[in-house]
Amino acid sequence: MVSFILNNYFKYFEGKNHLSKLLKTLNLNYFDFFDSQIHIRLFSNKKGITPKGINAVGAYSPAIQKDNELYVSGQIPINYETNEIPESFVEQAKQAMENLNRVLIAAGFTFKDVVQVSVFITDMSKFGEFNAIYETYFKKPYPARFVVEVAKLPKNVDVEISCIAKK
Repeated sequence: MVSFILNNYFKYFEGKNHLSKLLKTLNLNYFDFFDSQIHIRLFSNKKGITPKGINAVGAYSPAIQKDNELYVSGQIPINYETNEIPESFVEQAKQAMENLNRVLIAAGFTFKDVVQVSVFITDMSKFGEFNAIYETYFKKPYPARFVVEVAKLPKNVDVEISCIAKK
């Protein structure tokens, strides 16, 4: 039905503007053109965010921004200045939160903009320690969050944190 409406809409304007002549020259029908415009609109304003000094461990962007939304990939506790990983769980949690903060800032966001947080830890008995650190970065109302215990994380770290932020 949408195709029928759009094709008839464009046929009404056929010959009344330069667009129809261009489309005929390019051998495109109106719906193909309209569909490509939707595709461009949906994906043209998506950009990767990579803060200075942060290097992804794999084939991904540290964050993707689309309009007023930011999707931050999992941040692990690498100190990007020294390329070292802290030994204690508490220090790892702090470093992962700082890395998350660097990505947020690089995109013009703050912890106040975060609406959802995903946390992966290798030992659920450390939940209380993590929560105490987490509360120093977020204030009420806290973002939606889940914490999952996993067997292993990249580079054998004990915590990985990702988030979604919206302005």
